[in-house]
Amino acid sequence: MNVLEALSAADRGFDRRLREVGEADWHRPTPCTDWDTYRLVNHVVIGGGRYGRLVRGGTRDDFLAERQIDALVIGALPAWEENRALCAAAFAEPGALERVVPFSTGDIPGRILLQIRVVEVVVHTWDLARSLGLDEACDPELAAFALRVWPENALPLGAGGVPFFEPPAPGDAPGSDLETLLRLAGRTP
Repeated sequence: MNVLEALSAADRGFDRRLREVGEADWHRPTPCTDWDTYRLVNHVVIGGGRYGRLVRGGTRDDFLAERQIDALVIGALPAWEENRALCAAAFAEPGALERVVPFSTGDIPGRILLQIRVVEVVVHTWDLARSLGLDEACDPELAAFALRVWPENALPLGAGGVPFFEPPAPGDAPGSDLETLLRLAGRTP
């Protein structure tokens, strides 16, 4: 699985869970500290647009400021579809994966930026599924990809506008790739 295929697979998993969110679900707690379902979904939705604009020449300041956007005011599904498509199209452009971008923690290649996005979507898809009591499974190939690229991303805890990174959860019991990734991201699967 390459990084563009991983993005597509991660987006499909999130899309499937997002379509299950009902009106009564928006204020459910999530595994993300201080985030309800609304804030979690909004974070993932605006992330697609933020990452896409950054790889297309956006600035670090704009990238950070866009964290405050409430994209869901137009509706969660339309906002998701718009931002997901922007992200996918931007990273599929020639040279996007090699382009150096001004991420919040420093300049990084587009490939690493996209890996960060994939890991973020995988973890938050699990968060959303857990919040709603849905199937928490992840495509095994996608989970293996996300776990493999985790060390390459080198994000300090809470850095780069990625507050979902918490200290690793305790437990050294062997588990699936997804369970290992979730523990690294501070979750208790």
